[in-house]
Amino acid sequence: MTSYSTRRAGGGPPVHRLAPAAPALPLGGAAQAAARTEPPPILAAATQASAGRVAPAGRGSLPHSARPAENHPAIIGTYRPSVIAAAMTERQLEDGIRRILKDLPSLLWYHTHDSRRSPSGFPDLVTVGPWGILYRELKKEKGRLTKPQQEWLNGLSSAGANAGVWRPSALLSGQIARELAAIAGIGGTA
Repeated sequence: MTSYSTRRAGGGPPVHRLAPAAPALPLGGAAQAAARTEPPPILAAATQASAGRVAPAGRGSLPHSARPAENHPAIIGTYRPSVIAAAMTERQLEDGIRRILKDLPSLLWYHTHDSRRSPSGFPDLVTVGPWGILYRELKKEKGRLTKPQQEWLNGLSSAGANAGVWRPSALLSGQIARELAAIAGIGGTA
């Protein structure tokens, strides 16, 4: 467990909290170091909200159910991953994936900057490594695939490609890091 402090609303002594230890990633470098030293940005926002520094219902804050119970020592400073995943945007998911890709220089990746001029439905991210290629559509936790997106994923899968959908819960669970590490040749299978 990692310890960090927040200030109470209206001043006063800091409140010390415990954050769950980051899961071990099969990677080294900046992504693993960042996971060990500070909570993800959405978690930091939730911590500030629970300490009274951010309006609880404001844009970018988490709902009350995501904040720790102040009076329960077993869960102080912890957040349910499902609630954090539900609050993440597709852009936050993409940023998290880019941080992992930065630590895996053997991988080549492509993300269409402006898909309005591309064929409808083609996956958001294509990643190529020495051990494989991944086609992934990035979606919010409850985002739905369009019919053209589903057709592309089905067509790629039928042709033998590794195609699928990545959601924030896959990032938080380490699934995305494991799949990327696998095609980079760092343990596991994609």
